[in-house]
Amino acid sequence: MDMIDIKNESGFQEQISESECPSSFESTMNVSANDGMPDFKSKIISGQIQLREKRGRSRAWNIFATMIDENGDEIENFVACRNCFSSYKFVNSTSNLVKHKCFLQYEAKENQRNPQYVPLSFEIKDKLSDAVVQWLVKNGRSCNILQDSGLKDFVRILLTIGADFGENVNMEDVIPNPATIAVTIKELYEERRQAIIAELGNAKNGYSITTAIWVDNCLKQPLASVTVHYIQQSAMVSRLLAVYPLARDANTVEE
Repeated sequence: MDMIDIKNESGFQEQISESECPSSFESTMNVSANDGMPDFKSKIISGQIQLREKRGRSRAWNIFATMIDENGDEIENFVACRNCFSSYKFVNSTSNLVKHKCFLQYEAKENQRNPQYVPLSFEIKDKLSDAVVQWLVKNGRSCNILQDSGLKDFVRILLTIGADFGENVNMEDVIPNPATIAVTIKELYEERRQAIIAELGNAKNGYSITTAIWVDNCLKQPLASVTVHYIQQSAMVSRLLAVYPLARDANTVEE
């Protein structure tokens, strides 16, 4: 059996039998100490090996691809990451591929973009519906409150608290005190007011002010609003400055 010389990662010369060399790449290719993995990365970077998209049910193929040598043949039993060009052995199973750092980073980003929610049972949904009905009826709230984006943000925070601490949390600690809310509103108002003043001061093309008058259908109260408009970073910005109640005998106001 013929023997050939190769250099290991330490630079020392050693001999292996020709039959031990993978037939899908040149026998003179450097071999790393990691389970005899060939050094495909340098050839991918130089363009000697091309990556080809592989279709399959596994999400690993969103990151990994098959390798094509200079002769146009697929290098069997090996795949490479399309991001960092690291190569892995692949024989029917992607269990080793899904542990790769690039795949884990891809999955983390995908989960942030499209979180995998746990479906609720009909029993839990019925329980939630009953609780919401009791809340709306007892406190005279409109059903439209369930569409408020602020309520949904609040529920998301509650879910996070429940996931971190379970049920062992005092409800009085979760729901803020009304006095605290009042103080927070004043602080946020002043903070936002100063930010808008600064934006108006930087508006190079000036600004315009518009007004609108309408009737609140629930309160049957005529209202007037004042809105300022200006350009910021090449985009139109509109800020609602104030809403004022008008006299109820303003019969000229149309709904």
